[in-house]
Amino acid sequence: MDHFLLEIQMIAQLPVDFLSSTGRVFAVFDERTQDSGNISYGVLSGDRRFFVKTAGMPENSKAHLSHEQRVALLRNAVSLRRHVDHHALPKFLNVIESPHGPMLIYEWVPGELLGVECSRRADPASPFQRFRLFPFPTCSLD
Repeated sequence: MDHFLLEIQMIAQLPVDFLSSTGRVFAVFDERTQDSGNISYGVLSGDRRFFVKTAGMPENSKAHLSHEQRVALLRNAVSLRRHVDHHALPKFLNVIESPHGPMLIYEWVPGELLGVECSRRADPASPFQRFRLFPFPTCSLD
């Protein structure tokens, strides 16, 4: 059976209010974990977990990008994800339009944030450096 988060196309509520009404928000990735201004959520709805990425709040003045730029990047991400599939990428499920821009709905996957503070980027124990050590498959052009 499909989930309504995979069928709905537009909401009138703010993303966080809508997500809180659909289930339990169990994770928030905001300015404490990223500097883009985007806000993402882990949501448990029914028996399914979802990762939901939003452009965040328009009034966020600490973000490196304007709200309009963040919205444009999310729209670009939707276009790219619809044309590119790879086993290392979480499954893209839906996009829901909200008053603050698109909400990208992905399958939840366990893991760690790859983003780290500049001072920790070279730390071999950081998730970023551990991810960089994964083998990159090559393909033959023959």
